[in-house]
Amino acid sequence: MLYLQNQSALDQLPPCFPGLTAINLSSFHFGYRPDGSPYVHLNNSDPDDPSFEPLWALLAGAQQRSLIPLGPGSTRRLNS
Repeated sequence: MLYLQNQSALDQLPPCFPGLTAINLSSFHFGYRPDGSPYVHLNNSDPDDPSFEPLWALLAGAQQRSLIPLGPGSTRRLNS
């Protein structure tokens, strides 16, 4: 298992770990907005947030190199 804090290192994975076959994208959070509608967040933002565009591009490149992106590995928000 490999844990990377910095998503910009994804483009370096195949040369560093030639046997790597999959990347598990985690930090998805599920919950409800105040109006009761459900949401999915990556960290604290919507996955469509422009700040994730570099991440999605890196994952697309990894997928083109036969790495399988997996997700979500998640933490479920407990609502009371």
